[in-house]
Amino acid sequence: MDAMEEIRDLVAFEQRGPGTDAERRAAGHLVDRLRSLGRSADVEPIEVRPAYALTHLIHALVAIAGSVLAVTQPVVGVIVVLAASAATLLDLTGRFQITRRLTPQRSSQNVVSTEDTGKAGTLVLLAHYDAARTGSPFGPTMQRLRIRLGRLIHRPIGPFRGFFAAIVLILACACVRLLDIDPGWLPWLTLLQ
Repeated sequence: MDAMEEIRDLVAFEQRGPGTDAERRAAGHLVDRLRSLGRSADVEPIEVRPAYALTHLIHALVAIAGSVLAVTQPVVGVIVVLAASAATLLDLTGRFQITRRLTPQRSSQNVVSTEDTGKAGTLVLLAHYDAARTGSPFGPTMQRLRIRLGRLIHRPIGPFRGFFAAIVLILACACVRLLDIDPGWLPWLTLLQ
């Protein structure tokens, strides 16, 4: 098997994001290829919510609403921004994606190839065959920035580190308002966020 030829065949299915028709065709190609090698192969249906941009837009809007609330109701504002920052962190780390439940659900599939040869143990090979990550957060400029920042900070949340940092900054400003401290620069910093 020529690995580069297999990669070229798979890349020929353009725009194969999660839940797309191109992803389904790519899965069918992989099933056919595995079967041609004499392996059993099947498609296992799953449900996904790939709208990460909409999810983070919701997080940002909730954080902004909390920031606005913090001006007149500091306790409520801090709670709202804290909820937005917690939801953002949990989503970015993949721990609990509660906000994604508000986004559209799509059908996707895994390609499964099992063998029952009577040997002890199970070998599981995993690989993404979709192409979900596109756009400016994943572009070359952000890649260079991530490399520079990666030297300073561990990377548990990927390319959205700056987005999460902005929400944490909003939370810090709301906490300053909660403490009833009114530095002259706080309204300007809040406005810049």
